Amino acid sequence: MIAACVFSIVKHGGGGGVMVCGCIASNTVCDLFKIQGTLNQHDYHSILQRYAIPSSLGLVGLSFVFQQDSDPQHTSRLCMGYFTKKESDGVLHQMTWPPQYPDLNQIVMVWGESDGRVKEEQPTRAQHMWELLQDCWKSIPGEAG
Repeated sequence: MIAACVFSIVKHGGGGGVMVCGCIASNTVCDLFKIQGTLNQHDYHSILQRYAIPSSLGLVGLSFVFQQDSDPQHTSRLCMGYFTKKESDGVLHQMTWPPQYPDLNQIVMVWGESDGRVKEEQPTRAQHMWELLQDCWKSIPGEAG
């Protein structure tokens, strides 16, 4: 079996919401990561270095397949150079992403489920939303396994 991690960033709750990113593998998830402010290519590169790749390595080990969508931050020259280096080092293989095919991204369903659960609780503060998202995210492995 090929080890794979799906990485994604999503904003929950509109204007007063919370932007988070997370990685999922076949039957487990990494810790959820909260993003402060707006996200540009340099921020995304930092998230890859400090969070996404180390989390993915912890979930599935070396030579995993890394999947993300074709957001402009993800496909910036800076980030693509980073992926090329990691691929040549044998750390990961980046999945080629076909344009306009969000249905191929498994994490979209996870985000949809998480968003639905959080909205049921009707959080009024960003901190409460963050806490609900973390609780929901932690429940995923038990449901997937």
